[in-house]
Amino acid sequence: MNLYQTFNRLFATPKGVAQITGQKGQGVVVGQTLGGVFVVLNGQAEVGDMVYYDRQTHEITGQAPQGERGEFGV
Repeated sequence: MNLYQTFNRLFATPKGVAQITGQKGQGVVVGQTLGGVFVVLNGQAEVGDMVYYDRQTHEITGQAPQGERGEFGV
């Protein structure tokens, strides 16, 4: 691994996981994180979908796998 890859891993964009709970229209959806916090996200997803999102820009970055999840505090 080179220095550039190491740097990118250290300062990677924080990502989150949320389940889509509603649609506001025009590419805006509402999701609930694993910790129970509601977030407004930009992107296309259907109600019930699990998605990955950028925690700084609130853009949906992809589909997360369905299944049981847990969140652990540090």
